[in-house]
Parts: sequence; C-alpha cells; structure tokens
Amino acid sequence: MSIIFETPRLLARPWQPETDAEQAALLYTDPLVTRYLGGKSAEPDLAAVRARLHRYAAVDEGKGALALVEKDSGCIVGAVLLSRLPGRDAELTDDYQVGWHLRRDRWGKGYATEAGRAALARGFNVLELPVIYALVEAGNTASVRVTARLGMEALGPTTRYYGGEALDLFRLTAEKYHRR
Repeated sequence: MSIIFETPRLLARPWQPETDAEQAALLYTDPLVTRYLGGKSAEPDLAAVRARLHRYAAVDEGKGALALVEKDSGCIVGAVLLSRLPGRDAELTDDYQVGWHLRRDRWGKGYATEAGRAALARGFNVLELPVIYALVEAGNTASVRVTARLGMEALGPTTRYYGGEALDLFRLTAEKYHRR
C-alpha cells in the first residue's frame, strides 16, 4: 500500500476497491454525506460503492481521489481529492481542485481541514501547481468554513465546471500559499 501523504492523524492512499468497499459504504451510502457531492445521490449498495472506488482508484502521481485512513484505528474515515476539474463538457480541464468527503461519525474533528492542508502542500510543493480551487455547493456551510481555514479566497458562483452545475468557487494561489 503506497502512502501519498500523511498528517498527524491521517494517511492518504489510493483506494483498494475490493478491500475498501465495506468501509467506504459508510461514507457513500449515507445521503447526508453525499447530498453535497455534485448532486450525486447516495450509492444504493456495496456493488455501486465498489464501482465508484474503481473510478477513484486511478491515482496518477498522487493526484486523484484518495482514501483517508485514521492512523489510530486503521479505519477509512473519508476521502481527499487533489484532482483535475471536469469542465462543462465533462472533459478534464487544466485546473486542479482540493476536496474532501468524510463519514458522518467523523464530522467536526478537523479531519477535512487537516487533509485539505496536506493536499494543498502536496499540490504546491511537490506538483508545483500555480493555483488550486475548491468547489462547494450552496448551503454547505461546513465546507465553506474549511476553505476559510485553508486560506482560500471566495470567488463567487461559477458554472465553469462539473457540467455547468452552479457551484461556489474558492481559490488559493501558490504565491499566497507560500507567503503564509
């Protein structure tokens, strides 16, 4: 198992669909978790979760959707993304995003901020990206608070990504990141 990055409490690694599906189901079958994931509804069963993980498993140079594993328990508690953004036509753009999905029983523990900080550090320090965005659905105040803790600037609504869905756009530039 290759670790892409770690934080004091978390490991970020590629998904292993066959062995991770049951734990990931606690995340992706929960409608309260998935309500802000681009209009996607909760996966109906373990086979659908496994199919999602197969899509996520294609990690290239540490870019993509990664499983977040709690160091103390070994439990998968969510996902962190450092990935190219899909445009209006679903084709990947040259823009990168940071994102997070967490199991409901791990909300409020600071894991999203911790994982987001590590993903940004990787994006700016290792991959040398000039800018990283975050997209948040309207009403997702918890994720808006995470973007603020990460030092991201609110740019307002956009329809540039995810097939034209209206989402709030946040940005952090490498210049601002390195000045902090």
